[in-house]
Amino acid sequence: MLLPWLLLCAGTLLGGELRFVDVTGDSGIDFRHVNGLKERKDYLPETKGGGAGFFDYDNDGWLDALMVQGSTLERVRANNELHCELYRNRRDGTFKKVTAEAGITYRGWGMGVTFGDYDNDGWTDVYLTYLGPNVLYRNNGDGTFEDVTKKAGVGDSRWSTSAAFADFDKDGDLDLYVANYVFIDFEHLPPTNCHENVVMCGPMGLPGVGDSYYQNNGDGTFSEVSEKVGADDPDRYYGLGVSFGDLDNDGDLDIYVANDATPNLLFVNRGDGTFDEMGLESGLAFSADGTEQASMGVDVADFDNDGLLDVYIAHFADDYSTLYHNEGGLLFKDVTGQALIMRPEIRLVSWGTAFIDFDHDGWKDIFHANGHVYPYLIKAGLAQTFYQSQTLYLNQKDGTFKDFSRSA
Repeated sequence: MLLPWLLLCAGTLLGGELRFVDVTGDSGIDFRHVNGLKERKDYLPETKGGGAGFFDYDNDGWLDALMVQGSTLERVRANNELHCELYRNRRDGTFKKVTAEAGITYRGWGMGVTFGDYDNDGWTDVYLTYLGPNVLYRNNGDGTFEDVTKKAGVGDSRWSTSAAFADFDKDGDLDLYVANYVFIDFEHLPPTNCHENVVMCGPMGLPGVGDSYYQNNGDGTFSEVSEKVGADDPDRYYGLGVSFGDLDNDGDLDIYVANDATPNLLFVNRGDGTFDEMGLESGLAFSADGTEQASMGVDVADFDNDGLLDVYIAHFADDYSTLYHNEGGLLFKDVTGQALIMRPEIRLVSWGTAFIDFDHDGWKDIFHANGHVYPYLIKAGLAQTFYQSQTLYLNQKDGTFKDFSRSA
């Protein structure tokens, strides 16, 4: 299945209305994502799709694309896993697959990707998260990449989902935060048919794993210092998303982790290289009614142009994805209902999300990708469906959003 964000390549304003054209077929991006069997998913890893991202790997001023590949239990057991795919932008609306010549050929069960120039050489590097271990590719500046995971010390062997590069300690080089999910042992998998004997088990009831904070040593290596700096996850919550920004407006970057079915975490930067976890105090740990939500995708941006960063988190079905307004003083308020975007969310399972100004009016809009994880819904004939369209909310500049998903 081609990833939905490719639909955004040709967004235009036609007659005042935002319209997108699916150009995937003409683009040369022929990627097909593999993740478990189509109509049967017995275990949690089979329900998680792979990430994707645009970045300019060859410094020609044009964005290239990297698609993260998944796997199946059969491939894991046969040691026959797949690798990600890198597509170079041809500058004419098409892409060319260059994975082999670029050297991004590690095979594993991929989850996510983030980009950053960790060694300050002017070339963007790639960090890929997997069902352990993760991989760091250093950009050689000649169209190729080198696997420097072992040398850099960032090969987390646990089930990692999302990651982010940022200079959290303000020393001039990029640090790395990695969100981790649950413990999986392919030799001793959990039972199948939980939740009324219909779907796979988890995450509740499965052992969680802590997150990782890698401090850049400035010499091509990193040190895992999450516990030392107070950015660890001692309760072993189920991490699925991570984002960052100056949420308290004090001049340094804070870390926000979206957790599945457990409280979200906010690590507030003290400015001295250490953090205080203040998810509960800030109002970002739970929804307005104090409920733990199944948080997945997350992004941070100033949606109402008041100079303070707000937060949006995508969630599972039978719940709503949550918009938090920054009230100042490190206090956030769930304004999803006020923003008029609560009701349409109830039946959606929402994954990757982003604040982007799609209509170029100076106000951030919201996009997120949707799709259920329970294959029985394909033939169930219920209001809640397996295949789900994407969501696009346009900012109305008054604290509310309008759903333009269908018309766009």
